[in-house]
Amino acid sequence: MINKPIVFFDGNCGLCSRSVKFIIKRDRYKHFLFCPLQSKTADRYLDGDLLNAESVVLLEDGQVYTESEAAFNILRHLKTVWRFLLVFKFFPKSITNGVYRWIARNRKKWFPDPKTCQLPSPEVAKRIIRE
Repeated sequence: MINKPIVFFDGNCGLCSRSVKFIIKRDRYKHFLFCPLQSKTADRYLDGDLLNAESVVLLEDGQVYTESEAAFNILRHLKTVWRFLLVFKFFPKSITNGVYRWIARNRKKWFPDPKTCQLPSPEVAKRIIRE
């Protein structure tokens, strides 16, 4: 049983990989674990629709969050000036999810997959679920 929140992400996405790096750098208290959606762990914890989601998926305290709700819940745990974006949490979900979906649809065009794979440090590697 995993007792920390898990950020599930598309392991074949440049923006998603950059987002994970962003979170890791600002997650001072090592609150999150990370796992590609293309993994056995994701199969175990998420239903089929979520495995193919065009969204980051956050599993925290037995609750599953997607799209802007996942992003806001992740952001609230980070120590960063970017927390000012939490003000948008008070906008209607139809607006924040609409913006999220627009970025998700264009992510591969705007943020191409990296040409090489950067290996994480041993400390970071402990927080990535690869099975």
